[in-house]
Amino acid sequence: MCLSCGCMEPDAGHGDPRHITMQHLVEAAKAEGLSVEQVWRNMAETMEKVRQGEVRSRVWNPEARGR
Repeated sequence: MCLSCGCMEPDAGHGDPRHITMQHLVEAAKAEGLSVEQVWRNMAETMEKVRQGEVRSRVWNPEARGR
């Protein structure tokens, strides 16, 4: 998938740079010297903490549902 829409095309940006692609994860991993798998785990853990209210995001909150 473009990692955000569910299309199962990991490299497809669909002509819109707002979609998250595998390239974004690869570049994020390179920036921190991490594996792509670790970046994915970090994202999932952070998302869960935001969802549970343990960590706050300035641009999204679980109550906003879908935004």
